[in-house]
Amino acid sequence: MSGPLVSCIIPTFNRCGLLPRAVESILAQSYRPMELVIVNDGSTDQTQSLEPVLQQQAMAAGVDWVFFTKENGG
Repeated sequence: MSGPLVSCIIPTFNRCGLLPRAVESILAQSYRPMELVIVNDGSTDQTQSLEPVLQQQAMAAGVDWVFFTKENGG
């Protein structure tokens, strides 16, 4: 029996070099059900290009996935 849904939220801005490591850490957790929400705060680096790869990793781990891109909030 699974417990309540846990949402892991990662806000990011121009940290494409660190984002994969943060996602890997979350996916390594054994608790399920879990959803991973990444909020890209208007990054100007390659953060957006990581979305397909990270999504594939999350889905393979059985974790729901949401990736938002918004205008930079400052």
